[in-house]
Amino acid sequence: MQQSVESQGSLPLGSPPVDHWRARYDDGTYPVAFWEWLADNMNVFEEFVRLALRVRGRREHHSADCLCHVLRFESDVRGRGDEFKINNTYVSGLSRLAMEVNPRLKGFFQIRHPPCQNHRGYDRA
Repeated sequence: MQQSVESQGSLPLGSPPVDHWRARYDDGTYPVAFWEWLADNMNVFEEFVRLALRVRGRREHHSADCLCHVLRFESDVRGRGDEFKINNTYVSGLSRLAMEVNPRLKGFFQIRHPPCQNHRGYDRA
């Protein structure tokens, strides 16, 4: 019997579980259009988690934005061009989801309340 993504502490093989994750974790704090972007960019999420786990072995906390910049840099150095298309708006979604699906990353990134209108649930009042 296959374990769930959450209990495995790693990403699943096969089709991306984006619909499952959205149903389970979308609490209105993820950026607008994040889930649609994720469905088309699971490779970015997988590399983000791998990099975060490497850093987790050395640090208690780290910057999700920094990890995304490293991914962009490494992609350029390897000559793959725009392989990692990470809109800065989606960085918070990557960090939130990574901590949800991988127990080793719980508390690794600092989470703030949605700061701008790019997030659902934003209240201009």
